[in-house]
Amino acid sequence: MKKKNNNIDSLVLKLERFLNRENTFFILLFLVSFLSYGLMAAWLNFYHDEIPILWFHSRMGEAGLFFEGNRPLLEWIYRPLIFIFGTNSRLWGVFNVISRWLHAASFYWLLKAIWPRNISAWKAAALLILVYPGFQAGFAPIIFSIAFLVFSALLLSFLFNLKAISVDYGSPWLLIAALVLSAISLFTSEYFFTLELVRYPL
Repeated sequence: MKKKNNNIDSLVLKLERFLNRENTFFILLFLVSFLSYGLMAAWLNFYHDEIPILWFHSRMGEAGLFFEGNRPLLEWIYRPLIFIFGTNSRLWGVFNVISRWLHAASFYWLLKAIWPRNISAWKAAALLILVYPGFQAGFAPIIFSIAFLVFSALLLSFLFNLKAISVDYGSPWLLIAALVLSAISLFTSEYFFTLELVRYPL
């Protein structure tokens, strides 16, 4: 009986060590992203502005016409992705899962740089930002996969900015990367414009 209990304790300890690994957490984050946004992707289609965007792409050969006078630089993010995924809603569904995972992972990396010792807080916050707040239009795969891609750019810009001015990582290339990613976020969409103000307190 004692040997059996020791085996169980050993198994629990191994499981705890496995779950505490960073790579394991990223797998968990991806699994939550899939369960939240990819589980029904094969049965969902396109919604809202996605329909006219794809209409311009298929009939006029230029999805960018949709953005003329309204976020014109956003076209340069849509254009290569529409070229790759076309009108395949399943591929867009997969990309949506990846985009959501990336924004949560970027948030995790950013928190890790700000508060190096609060491991459980980073993980809880990354899981929370992945699923909350939920909103009714969030199932639209093209619009929101790209929106969260832009959000990831902003979060990674904060991260590279912090590392660029730190003693351990200080590098002009990190600062350049931070500025480029910040520009992508600022000039392609207004969604996260005011979050740029967070850079200075950070």
